[in-house]
Amino acid sequence: MTIADVIRLSIIFIGGIVSTYTDFKKGKIYNKVTLIMFVSGILFWVYDLFNSELSYVLNYMVNTVLVCFISIAFYLFHIWAGGDTKLLCSLAVLYPPSMYCISGKSFFSLSYMVVLILSCGFIYT
Repeated sequence: MTIADVIRLSIIFIGGIVSTYTDFKKGKIYNKVTLIMFVSGILFWVYDLFNSELSYVLNYMVNTVLVCFISIAFYLFHIWAGGDTKLLCSLAVLYPPSMYCISGKSFFSLSYMVVLILSCGFIYT
């Protein structure tokens, strides 16, 4: 795990705590929180293009696009709100690509995990 991965996971952790708090207290996930997360993720994408193994970056980008597509579809079909869509897309952009593969084998898909977790949360509420 690199220092960039630690920074990303820290931003995810802090952004998640802030978003959870504001969502419970005020029923909103604010744009400035998701915007900071999203812009940070885009900057890390640029960094990854030059500093990471290409297979990680490609797997990461495909997974991110898939997560955003599923999230937007959930919003369009009124399964969840716009704030959830923004938050999920921001998380997908920030997630470290090095955590997708170990020894060239894909072991984790953020898209499956996050969509299942948020879908279960939707069913619960």
